[in-house]
Amino acid sequence: MQLGYVSVAVLLAFALPEVGGGPRAHRESVAPLLLGISGGLISFIALVFSLLFLVVQHGNTAFSPRFTLFRDAPIVWHSFSYFTAVLVFCSTSAVRIGPDAEDVSAAVPIAAVVMVLVALGLSRALQLRALRSLQFNDSMEQIRRRGEEVLSSIYRTTSGCRPPVDAERPPVVTEVRWQRPTTLLTGIDLRGLLLEARRLDAVIEMKPMIGSELRRGLVVAEVLASAPVDACRVQRSLATGTDRKFPQDPLLAFRLLGDIGNRAMSLAVNDPATCVDALGCIFDLLAVVIDKQLDFGTIADEDGTARVHLSLPTWNDFLAVAVDEIAHFARRSPTVEARLRDLITDLLALAPADRRDDLETRLVSLTHTTTGRTSS
Repeated sequence: MQLGYVSVAVLLAFALPEVGGGPRAHRESVAPLLLGISGGLISFIALVFSLLFLVVQHGNTAFSPRFTLFRDAPIVWHSFSYFTAVLVFCSTSAVRIGPDAEDVSAAVPIAAVVMVLVALGLSRALQLRALRSLQFNDSMEQIRRRGEEVLSSIYRTTSGCRPPVDAERPPVVTEVRWQRPTTLLTGIDLRGLLLEARRLDAVIEMKPMIGSELRRGLVVAEVLASAPVDACRVQRSLATGTDRKFPQDPLLAFRLLGDIGNRAMSLAVNDPATCVDALGCIFDLLAVVIDKQLDFGTIADEDGTARVHLSLPTWNDFLAVAVDEIAHFARRSPTVEARLRDLITDLLALAPADRRDDLETRLVSLTHTTTGRTSS
């Protein structure tokens, strides 16, 4: 991204001074203007991003170490790239004019001033975004919105639809083991995996879920084929990193909201109202998937042949991440415990028959906990 912005800036720096027509400006006034803007932008970039580093640190401590929405926001990286491009344009244009030129096209200083004004507007938008990221409600709403986008894109089929039935499978001939340091599975190139399975006339079964760890020496995939396969070709379809990413991770939003709720319930913070707000967002996300088909991990190719099996979270996995940890800490707060009971009760009103048992078990556990505390 930065290379693209800088490349455009260099092209403009070489092209604009060569404009022959139109008004002209004296070199003695244009060159100091460009150099002054270049020097000021260095301090400007340092000031803006030093403030942003504080915002990232606040998010890690107040919300969750996994809270990277602001750090990964496109506006952050586009802003840094644009500021750098303006710096490069001004400094390169000042050198390009040269000491022998008497005048230069007025397009050069006009472009520099316009770029600076755009940079100021961009920095204002960036800082307003940073200020909103310091607020719990706005951050939780961002998490809820991103989580709903991911869940709606992954889970589209209503519960009760039968998953595709696999044809007769060939024997397991290859186990793909992770031979690198422990990392997180952040995504799967499903198209590439399907093409590889079709090329091999094989079925590829992925073992870890997206967002889980890939540990050295453990099996990450089983390839069912009639001949040995190259494990490296399968591993190329796996995206890894140190942080979980939203696009393919259905549990990440629940993890972040759970972290916020758990921190709010800690003895150091003791802010049950924030936990109640987090439970409201958790309810909205659980309501998105409560009636959806969750076990659709069998992916077929264009001919309808099952080629890839993905490991996807079950309904109990969603509840374990979204509810169980907060329920453990909620014993210290009647307000949070009551909100958690209301959440489960409301979900029971929406749940199909096959999703009710897990909810009722948790509701009974909360009721017994409350009754035992009251009796004591």
